[in-house]
Amino acid sequence: MSRTLDTLRAAVGGPRTARRALLVMFLGLVVPAVIAMGILAAVLFAETQRTYENQLVATTRALSLALDRHMLQGEAVLQTLAASPALAEGQLQSFMEQASASVDGGAAWVSLRDGQGQVYNSRRPDVPLGTRLPARPWPDDLTHEPRLSDLFNGPVSRQQVIAIDRLVQVGGETMVLSYMQSPEALQILFADQQLEASWTGSIIDRNQALVARSREADVFRGRKPTPDFLRAMQEKREGVARTRTLDGTRTLSAFSRSSTTGWTFVVGVPRSEVYATALHGAAGLSLVALALAVGGAVLAWGTSRALGSDAGALSRAAAAVSRGDVAQEERLRFSEFEAVHAALRSASATLLARQAAIDRHDQEQVLLINELNHRAKNSLATVQSLAIHTFQGSSEPRVGDFIERILALSRANDLLTRRTWDASPIKVVAQAALEPYLNRITLAGPDANLPPGAALALTLILHELATNAAKYGALSVAAGAVRLEWEVREDSLALTWRETGGPKAEPPRRKGFGSRLIDHSARTTLHGGAQVRYLDSGFECDIEIGAGALAKSGGGEAAGR
Repeated sequence: MSRTLDTLRAAVGGPRTARRALLVMFLGLVVPAVIAMGILAAVLFAETQRTYENQLVATTRALSLALDRHMLQGEAVLQTLAASPALAEGQLQSFMEQASASVDGGAAWVSLRDGQGQVYNSRRPDVPLGTRLPARPWPDDLTHEPRLSDLFNGPVSRQQVIAIDRLVQVGGETMVLSYMQSPEALQILFADQQLEASWTGSIIDRNQALVARSREADVFRGRKPTPDFLRAMQEKREGVARTRTLDGTRTLSAFSRSSTTGWTFVVGVPRSEVYATALHGAAGLSLVALALAVGGAVLAWGTSRALGSDAGALSRAAAAVSRGDVAQEERLRFSEFEAVHAALRSASATLLARQAAIDRHDQEQVLLINELNHRAKNSLATVQSLAIHTFQGSSEPRVGDFIERILALSRANDLLTRRTWDASPIKVVAQAALEPYLNRITLAGPDANLPPGAALALTLILHELATNAAKYGALSVAAGAVRLEWEVREDSLALTWRETGGPKAEPPRRKGFGSRLIDHSARTTLHGGAQVRYLDSGFECDIEIGAGALAKSGGGEAAGR
């Protein structure tokens, strides 16, 4: 990137000025923008082609459904005639009258054939009953379900036809009943789909023979598609291929093979039309990019001239300030430069204001140091009290208990320091106090904040409760657990410590320091109280934090009320 900028600067030439830098920046922005616009044009071209492909595939599917609906008429005629009692009883004369009536005046006809030939053909009513007409081979896999044939040369009509065949029983003998049509009857399918005049629709049977075509159908009927298109059809059931039509037109062709008939439906659009549409959109985008580039160049040149003028004014103002003179007032074009110019004119006033701010900051630092000294004295007093009550009246050293209480106090102080001795969420305070046991203690309650003094006192109380639970209560056994929950009342905060799954809670023979600490801290620091219960299910303790403790916030009122 640096080498590219150096090359651009060399192309612009001359010393590095704001004006030349702006021109270099403009070139650095325009070149990637033009490249991005080219990529966007390519994406637009591909998206247009993809839109064509999706539209073509959807049209082939619609043609397949249209053929299915078209063939339902023939299937209905076959089903009706197959259910004729005259046919089942072998009364062919009566059946012939029914068959002739079913296709009277239509473009389709009905035939009935056995192994020797056609017993009946409604196109040849002049043939006496019993005379066999030529017939096409009888498919071995034909069943009593209607089945669409491929394109074939009718032995009686002497033209290419298609048929719907099915087996029927005639007086105990199996014969083939057929509903036959000329392929021209399928031309209406293309008209119904309203294909564009330049598009080509084709229908291909299972033998890859062209059955119907939207244009010049009589010329190409019966021919096979081009080899490249045949390969595409054999590779997959549905897709899009770039190929040529039978008349040599280069097309983008979509095809879809019907799972019902096995026929393939093809719709092709000239590639020149696809590319023309895609290129039209890409060309429009390119023209917009060119217009933006030219407009940007003109704007950059005008802006560079204005920048140079404002820079000169700033230089003159800076020189005046360095000499101790008052800079002359000038009208600048850019608000940013105007702000700098005004700052230079008021440099002395700014320096005086900054010195005053420094003095105020020093005073605030002194106040902060005094506050920290006060906090430190309070913490030392708390430590002293812990030490006195921990070792008082004990014949054995209780260093471990003392260290644990100091660590709990340290965690609380660390939490309050991180929050600049402001109010702390009760859940965060509880997590800090109960950190060694959190995997077995459940915390539940609404959001509420505690001032620093209440947070320290509650930390020591919760530490004592957890330590006792670990020594004698629920946390002393693997199955035990503790639930600490709280609720916000009108003017207080109530907590409940409940142990479950542990041994039966027994009242102590004497009141130790932990009990005195809990009771004393709850009454004095928390302005509330603590009630303990020794139950068969486990130890429980209710702690109340009164309004007096909640109101003493080091940095803000207690929240959550």
